[in-house]
Amino acid sequence: MNKFLKGLLIVLFAAVVGAVAGLSMWGVTKATGVLDAYGNAVSELNGKLSSGISDDIKDGNKVEIGESMKKKGQEQDKPKDSSGTVYSRSTNASAIAKKAMPSMVSITGMTEYQSFNNFGFDIFGFNNALPQTYETPTAGSGIIIAEDDDELMIATNNHVVADTKDLVITFSDNTTAPAVVKGRDAQKDVAVLSVKKAELEKGTYDHIEVAEVGDSDNLEVGQWVVAIGNALGEGLSVTVGVVSALDREMEADGQKSSNLIQTDAAINPGNSGGALLNEAGQVIGINEAKYASTQVEGMGFAIPISSVKEILNDFSNLEAREEVKEEEQGYIGIQGQNID
Repeated sequence: MNKFLKGLLIVLFAAVVGAVAGLSMWGVTKATGVLDAYGNAVSELNGKLSSGISDDIKDGNKVEIGESMKKKGQEQDKPKDSSGTVYSRSTNASAIAKKAMPSMVSITGMTEYQSFNNFGFDIFGFNNALPQTYETPTAGSGIIIAEDDDELMIATNNHVVADTKDLVITFSDNTTAPAVVKGRDAQKDVAVLSVKKAELEKGTYDHIEVAEVGDSDNLEVGQWVVAIGNALGEGLSVTVGVVSALDREMEADGQKSSNLIQTDAAINPGNSGGALLNEAGQVIGINEAKYASTQVEGMGFAIPISSVKEILNDFSNLEAREEVKEEEQGYIGIQGQNID
């Protein structure tokens, strides 16, 4: 055999031996799963590189366990008021009260009632029962909604001030001042009072604020609200609840009201005319009434502020008329008598 053939055989033998060794090694590693693990690791790495996770890492954003991209964007989907405040159940009611309280007032006055006793006598067949007049104190709430150089304007319910005299405003710092009615609407059950700044006690003006008015047209059922008012005439107090329903209708004393906000925040006697506030401390309603019954729990109602804003503006721009003393009032000078 010549040298060329001998060399060729040696090369072929070496190649066969190498192939057999390589196949043996592959079989061993395959059997132990090393290649599978490696392949899985490579596939997983490729998957991560093609996913959004790699983008967060490149942008320097830290990925937290339990956090999702949906949660990050969730805040944008929460209802907001006109100031852009995000609503949250964890909002502290004390912060809302602290902001709004300087704009809230208590209203007291005297209402005159007349009754007839049974000690009258008949003249020509007519019953001349003797009239008896008596006065009872009244209590309600109000909201400072505007001011000019001379006056503070206070919104309240019409039924708080109708047929009421000697109106007195008590501010959040417990100082008082007399008030007069600038305008009132019995159908809408709203009124505006005026307090002369010259009547304020020293330092009172520094402790009061004009309320921030919100937009009641954007309210949603379930939204958290705070009510502030002069409950039972005991002074300003705070209750918390939610918007239970919108566009409600109720009837009281023969007067029907519609388009009302229903809330489960406690509305008690004396709260009438007070504020219903959103979580930004903005006035979105004027508390008006509640259902009182052993069968009813947590059904209070407020007038949406957006529905009466124009009326309140008109009343605020009227000239306040002071009550004329009885001895200075004019009279007709004639009397009427029934004739059979």
